[in-house]
Amino acid sequence: MPRPNCLARLGLVVGSLAICLSPATARAVVISAASDAANLIAPGNDPGWNNVGRQSGASAVYLGNRWVLTANHVAQTAFHLTDGRSFDMSVGSAVTLKPPSDRFSSKAVDLRMFRLAEDPGLPSLTIADATPTGGEIVTMIGRGLDQAPGYIGWSVNARNQWTQTILPFANQTGFALGETQHMRWGVNRVAGNGSTLLQSSNTFVFSTQFDRQGMPFEAQAVLGDSGGGVFQSIDDSWELAGLMISQQTLPGQPNRSAVYGNTTFIADLSKYRDQILKLVNHAEPLWQNQVNQFDVDGSGSVNAHDLLLLMSELRQGNFAGKDLLGSPGLGDFGFDVDGDLRLTAQDGTRLLNALLNNTANPASSQSATGLVPEPSSAVLAAVGLLALAWTRFRKRFTGR
Repeated sequence: MPRPNCLARLGLVVGSLAICLSPATARAVVISAASDAANLIAPGNDPGWNNVGRQSGASAVYLGNRWVLTANHVAQTAFHLTDGRSFDMSVGSAVTLKPPSDRFSSKAVDLRMFRLAEDPGLPSLTIADATPTGGEIVTMIGRGLDQAPGYIGWSVNARNQWTQTILPFANQTGFALGETQHMRWGVNRVAGNGSTLLQSSNTFVFSTQFDRQGMPFEAQAVLGDSGGGVFQSIDDSWELAGLMISQQTLPGQPNRSAVYGNTTFIADLSKYRDQILKLVNHAEPLWQNQVNQFDVDGSGSVNAHDLLLLMSELRQGNFAGKDLLGSPGLGDFGFDVDGDLRLTAQDGTRLLNALLNNTANPASSQSATGLVPEPSSAVLAAVGLLALAWTRFRKRFTGR
């Protein structure tokens, strides 16, 4: 039996995990073709090539209204497009999607959305409202590891020991993977009907099989394709049907290889469509700092002053509990921390929690190694006093 290979945050050890507790990175779109030069640029009938970009060492898809979708196990960094442009995430905007049957569940799925600090000027994508049917051809776009030229053969014995050999003596064939990564597209047919719950990632998926069906540019996801888009054509219009999140390899399969018999698992976006559209279609929170929603005063860093401004505004009652209408003028502050278009005590609670958890400032202000720096004892004391003051203030303001 093949075994599932889940996607990991910074890389994949192919074939080493059976059921993954933390998913391992899907790998790049490998093309079953002698040359894949034509697949390094947008296909003639383009489903959304320019909307697929890179985040960390993996892939992500721009949906519209500054929202991007990727796999939840992909590291949170800037979003890079194929045209060379890069866009920072809006700090605090990341949302991990929930199981479709219970939006209040504490369990996350392997899908995360975040908002860009700037608009990239790309068209919005249509999210599929139904699972692709079995046999339907889908187009897969991702930025994974490049494949080495030519086929490779292996002789696999009964103990699942793989030995590379010449093709006439091989009982398994496929491709080796290199070190570089490029955006690439390929096609494949959906296997089976309907979607199933992939237990390792708590995500509903459909799948494709890499099985030499004889179709041009048959594709398999490989390392770096996590978060890459899978598109279907409905009545000559393209829809985003899924997101590549993991693969299934064969027992004993060598690392950094793509072999006929592998499977790509694709998150079924029709199951999460309502959650996705609720975010994408949400009214623009004009009174929110779009670079960093916690930076109320727009100073470039978040500190106690931002919370004190919120407390002062709530006390004065100019906007408290009311809709934040119109656009802020010069000198106005970004009070709408949670983006619900109102100023309430919840805005202050969100800001205080971000300060306490040391997540209010962008990653660039943290240590070069990516570790969250430890606050000084003085800062911890100040934040502790601030938390106490806020708790008392909120109780007087809200009665709870």
